[in-house]
Amino acid sequence: MSNFQLLYGDEALQVSGNFPQAGETLPSFMLVDEGKHDVALEAFVKQAQSPVDAALAG
Repeated sequence: MSNFQLLYGDEALQVSGNFPQAGETLPSFMLVDEGKHDVALEAFVKQAQSPVDAALAG
């Protein structure tokens, strides 16, 4: 997958790039909140799947 749209409210945002496919290992990355404070991945466990996750899962 290289290009798709992400809906944010009423706005359609174009997203492009080289994204990992299902089953591929992700490179290391950091999660941050709106204040740019580190957020553990565990904070997102059992939350509803985002449109980005659904699009990447294909």
